[in-house]
Amino acid sequence: MDTKARKGPPGGRPRKDAHNLRDEWLRARVRKDELHRVEQLARDAGKSSSEYVREAALTARIVIKRYRRVEPVLLHELSRIGDNLNQIARICNTTGSDRRAQDIDDFLDELRPVLKHLYEL
Repeated sequence: MDTKARKGPPGGRPRKDAHNLRDEWLRARVRKDELHRVEQLARDAGKSSSEYVREAALTARIVIKRYRRVEPVLLHELSRIGDNLNQIARICNTTGSDRRAQDIDDFLDELRPVLKHLYEL
């Protein structure tokens, strides 16, 4: 047998340049069923799990939920305004001031959806 060292260029794949080298790790904890699902989707796409997760993370559309928090003081004040208008409307209805009562009822009808929307935020 010939055991001489081979001369010439070294065998194997050429080295990647530093720009294309993936030397950082991204780790995520998943359940066993999630892991199997990712592996299945990667197989169906003809990619490795790493390629599939990388592509999904970098190109997928992510929905970012933004919550605007309404200050509790504002909600409290608006609620108090609504209560006051409601009391005034009741007084107008009992004393016979129909026109004023109707105006106040209209204001209350405008205020209720605003309060409901603020409570949902």
